[in-house]
Amino acid sequence: MVQVESNQIDEAIFNFELVLTQFATTSANIYLAMTTAGMALAYLKRGDKERAARLTNRSVKLIDNKKLIGSLYQWASIDCQIAELYLQLEDPDNAIEVANKGIELCREHDSLFLLDELYLCIGRSYILKNDKEEAKKALKIAESLSIARNGSVAEDTILLELKNLEI
Repeated sequence: MVQVESNQIDEAIFNFELVLTQFATTSANIYLAMTTAGMALAYLKRGDKERAARLTNRSVKLIDNKKLIGSLYQWASIDCQIAELYLQLEDPDNAIEVANKGIELCREHDSLFLLDELYLCIGRSYILKNDKEEAKKALKIAESLSIARNGSVAEDTILLELKNLEI
């Protein structure tokens, strides 16, 4: 992911492919889905939306299978990552669906982990759908959760999105 963030896209894709080849032959853990989603992000940054969408859908199939081994935090993280990917792919309905799965998972385990970011994703998705009322509801929830989590990084983004809705 560091290579993706620093725009070393070709190197990132190469390394993701190496890791995926290893996972395909050795394990069934959550990192398989996380690596697939990371590769989708790399292709999205490269501008290949079609391949990014295919890899995102593959990640969803992997996590829907629920046969992967992972912790609550890993499951919530992958839901958040995939929801963000769908949002960047301008597919707000799937972004909302995946974010809601992450929210439900956190509720089942009485965890606040990433809830603010999941609600932020839902709010942004409703903005993309031009539903300002639902967007504002989700963003207000995200804001409250972010404050409850001691003002995580997402809080500034939440406030910016809320401000943009009022304009």
